[in-house]
Amino acid sequence: MRRLACGLLLAGIAFPAVADLRREIEPNDPAGAAQPLLPPASVGGAISAPGDVDFYAVRLEAGQTLEADILARGFRAGAAPGSSLSAVLQILDSDGTTILAQDQSQGEFDDPTAAFQAPHAGRYYVSVRNLDPSVGGPAFLYLLSLEIGPNDTFDTAVPLLPPVLPSIDALIDPPGDLDYYRLSGKAGDVLTVDIDSAVFNPVQPAAKIVLTIFDPSRAILAQDAYTASDPEDPFLQATLPVDGTYTILVRELRGFVGGANTFYQMSVSLGPATDDDTFATGAPVLPPRAVSGVVSPSTDIDHFRFFLPASTLVRADLDARQGLASLLEGTLRFHGPGGVLGTDASMPDPFLALPLPAGDLSASIEGTCTGAGCVAEDSYYVLYLDGDSDGDGWYLPGDNCPAAYNPSQTDGDGDGVGDACDGCPSVFNPDQLAPSLGGTGNPCAACGPPPEVATDLVFLDGNTLSWSPSPDVNSYDLYIGLIVGGPWNFNHSCLTPGLPSPGATVEGSPWAGNAWYYLVSGKTLCGEGTLGSTSAGAPRPNAAPCP
Repeated sequence: MRRLACGLLLAGIAFPAVADLRREIEPNDPAGAAQPLLPPASVGGAISAPGDVDFYAVRLEAGQTLEADILARGFRAGAAPGSSLSAVLQILDSDGTTILAQDQSQGEFDDPTAAFQAPHAGRYYVSVRNLDPSVGGPAFLYLLSLEIGPNDTFDTAVPLLPPVLPSIDALIDPPGDLDYYRLSGKAGDVLTVDIDSAVFNPVQPAAKIVLTIFDPSRAILAQDAYTASDPEDPFLQATLPVDGTYTILVRELRGFVGGANTFYQMSVSLGPATDDDTFATGAPVLPPRAVSGVVSPSTDIDHFRFFLPASTLVRADLDARQGLASLLEGTLRFHGPGGVLGTDASMPDPFLALPLPAGDLSASIEGTCTGAGCVAEDSYYVLYLDGDSDGDGWYLPGDNCPAAYNPSQTDGDGDGVGDACDGCPSVFNPDQLAPSLGGTGNPCAACGPPPEVATDLVFLDGNTLSWSPSPDVNSYDLYIGLIVGGPWNFNHSCLTPGLPSPGATVEGSPWAGNAWYYLVSGKTLCGEGTLGSTSAGAPRPNAAPCP
């Protein structure tokens, strides 16, 4: 039997744990419409109709390993499975069809997990479907968690921006696995790190975690662990002594334990006080921002402080029960120094949109955990705070450039980061990979023409050309050449530039005894790609490129 746990949606876009965190967004089928995710992330979804397949896209650098994990049948299971979904989980290559790794549910309470190490950098896909494609619906829910490794050293630590709950289902896998995370802090800040694992099954804990915080010199600042004498999940609070980068290490107490069932959740907050239960001690955030957390214990109130330079309409959108399978019945409030400015406790999740005055303000979340076998750790949430500071009329979670004017929401490379704020608008890079944000490289620095496309170019009839789409291009250029008697000679020229999708209609016929040939190239903002190679392996020339 796999994990019997609570679950959460968390999917980052654009910067490490900074921008949009969200549940599944439909349509995300086929691969060309895949929802981009930035691991570590967990996303809640459902195979909502017969034949539905959900696609997600991630970027991997060469040598990185993607771990994908489903919670469905084993999710809050009792005598019966927690979901109707018998999941088939696949990791796919950049073409969206070639299977690189696969697993599927094998029993009443079994859920799949899959892993793959990328041989080269680029876009990869994760797909989720039901084993029986003839059924589907709201009861076929799942939580997909994604991790990218290695993050087993100080130098490969995953960057975080608190307050954040990066993943519902981080794994210690394989045995001896070390998970490092890093964040920036200032002297006097209080760093709080809370691990949840054993709490979901105290008799047979999924993991016995050792939690360590290191200071900027990589010396131990604080440590806590699950032990026989203290059989509780670790919890640490430390006042930071200096400005700098702090590192969190999560490992299993028993070095020989690790696998698809050895999971934990970790919440991280950073603020001026040991608790954010009041307006005065709320965790500071800078809208537009998505934050995530857990209302635990049951009397907990989470305040997020922010400042408005001028009066404006602010939206606070709470995601918990709706699509995320949280058990939180939440109450959402806006506060000012004088008290409450607005309240909503509507079901399934509250939402506030109010004109707020300039000055210091906060949004607070509280509520009760409602459901069979509920524990406080089931009361997780994501809160979107946005005052539309960019003035484009879009708000989180719908704004793909929450801090840049982008009324069209154009996203040419489909990475979830709008072109108006994308540092590399022609390359799929959801994390932007800027070194200042903890990236391991910058795909824009090596931005070049796309690879060969239309390797399966065919005529569907006498006038209709067709080829498979490529997720790595923005448009296609179509070329035409004439085959005449005598030695072969490439003489093609541009026929149709800038085709937005694969396929074209051609007219006319060559004169008797001759024939036309057609070639296709892909184009991005980085340039035009190759026309492929001859049967002898020589590159086809392109003496007159399309404009």
